[in-house]
Amino acid sequence: MGAAPRAAPRRLVALALACVASALLAPPLSAQAPAARSQAAQAASDRVLVLTVFPFGTNASPEASYLGEGFSEALTTKLVGLKRVKIYERSQFDRLASELRLERNASGLFDAATLARAGSVVSIDYALLGSVTQAGGAVSCNVRLVHVNSGAVALAREFRGAYPAELFGLQDAAAMAVAEALSLRLGELELKRLSARPTEDQDAYGMYNRSLASADQAERAKLLESAVTRDPSFSMAWHLLADAYMAMGRPERAEAAYRRLTDLDPGDHRASYNLALLRLDAQDYDSARRLLEGCVELKPGDADALYHLGLSFEFSPSGERFGEGADLGSALAYYKAAMAADARHAESRIAGGTLCAIMAQAEPDPALRLATLRDAEACLSEYLSVQPGALDAAAIAMTLESIKAAVAEHEEYLKNSP
Repeated sequence: MGAAPRAAPRRLVALALACVASALLAPPLSAQAPAARSQAAQAASDRVLVLTVFPFGTNASPEASYLGEGFSEALTTKLVGLKRVKIYERSQFDRLASELRLERNASGLFDAATLARAGSVVSIDYALLGSVTQAGGAVSCNVRLVHVNSGAVALAREFRGAYPAELFGLQDAAAMAVAEALSLRLGELELKRLSARPTEDQDAYGMYNRSLASADQAERAKLLESAVTRDPSFSMAWHLLADAYMAMGRPERAEAAYRRLTDLDPGDHRASYNLALLRLDAQDYDSARRLLEGCVELKPGDADALYHLGLSFEFSPSGERFGEGADLGSALAYYKAAMAADARHAESRIAGGTLCAIMAQAEPDPALRLATLRDAEACLSEYLSVQPGALDAAAIAMTLESIKAAVAEHEEYLKNSP
């Protein structure tokens, strides 16, 4: 009588793996399970606010055409250094906008209803928009911080000053105003990050600005390489240079740029996280794990870092996925921490559901196997709830029905067992 319940999980695990393996194996863009479980509790209390920063519009003389892009890049760099802020990268939002067929207005911006549609799919809390106007020796910047789901305007202010002497001061003031609108309590280090000058070398800053005005990635990279040669500590230029290298299909150069950034500032979450993804792509799971652990220490509620940290534990020391020595318990604990941190984090749910199905197949005890199957059912049900329009939704729904049938079989078996 004990054989029947054992067979069902094996059959449905094969189906589950066939349905979701491609999603889990796609390239991603020393902790133990108890540590991961503590992260789940901490993540729930350290809610990270997710912002997307759009390119600011520019109304300026031709030589100052970089101002809008430069202002939004400066705000991104300053805000991403705050513990409770995560930046949803513009490239990610552009892909999301394409998938959802979101329409922009003539200025390339999205209205409140459109932003709300995006916020219903991924956890973006706020959008930061604005425009910069320069006339002669004066510059002004209008900044709007919009709550994505409600459309409510959390901040709408204009900052004025002399151009170019007070440009950095305006960027500092705008970043501080955003932090205040988000009700963030800033520590001494965070305040220092907000007020940090990008560079003291005016020629390097000029090259950086000219790179912003260029749509050619090779030309942009050349200007940025010259900028960081003049000022090797120019972190904003290094970040933009890494982006350019990635756009050019040169991940090895992007990795070198990110390593330079982490050498400059071990607390640079953005550089550490992007470097970790490149290390995952290279199947260097130990290095990726160390970097991601640092990211989670910097921002405990970062669901993406928690998810990728879980993914790193699925590989054995020899690099085999789910192989001998892989710490699947820690992987699952980190996936659950990511779920706790972000109610709409789809990747952690499909990964957790698949992993539970695998663990159920290997579990000899029927009662523990049933508990693991129930976890698989919950994760995959939540995945379909947050991603109803996913390309794999129909296949996952079929897998889910098989898991539900196995749960019922196990419940019946255990009910009738002595």
